[in-house]
Amino acid sequence: NQGAAKLFGYSSEEIIGKSISTLIPPERSDEEREILAQIARGQSVRHLETVRVRKDEKLIEVSVTISPIRDESGKIIGASKVARDITEQKQNEEMIRQQAWLFDQAYDAMFVWRWNGHITFWNHGAERMYGFTRAEAIGAVSHKLLSTQVQGGVDPVLASLEKNGIWEGEVEHTTRVGRKITIECRMVLVREPGRDY
Repeated sequence: NQGAAKLFGYSSEEIIGKSISTLIPPERSDEEREILAQIARGQSVRHLETVRVRKDEKLIEVSVTISPIRDESGKIIGASKVARDITEQKQNEEMIRQQAWLFDQAYDAMFVWRWNGHITFWNHGAERMYGFTRAEAIGAVSHKLLSTQVQGGVDPVLASLEKNGIWEGEVEHTTRVGRKITIECRMVLVREPGRDY
């Protein structure tokens, strides 16, 4: 169809009648044999993330769902495949992994928490500064874990953060061993598409 033509670069006249192997990179031939064997057994393949090759020989990452096609007697005579280009999604995931690795290597304490306070990221710098391991910190409410104290209270800080998208100032935290430390803190509000916070 037109979607397949756009994804793979072949017109229907160019590709109909050719082997499915035209779209399979040579190093993925074993994978395709297993898929065909699964279809021959009457089983579907759902949301398999793999790599295919376009007409211009460019490799693209796709998510494929493949189902057997049967004739009136129930005999399997072919397969129906739906492919979705996930190349950009995979590139974004890799970029996020690289950024998380870089943040993790930072000497300064860096952590991420959702608006409800639950910590979702805790780097090695935070482990060094506060003494809480990543396993102890992830999922905990940041202000409770660190016994956050700030002049004027936490609520005005959060209100300012919500209004301006950023807050900077001194905060007092308590480490795992009970030592109170004063830190220069910078909070940045990140709004996710489709979410309030």
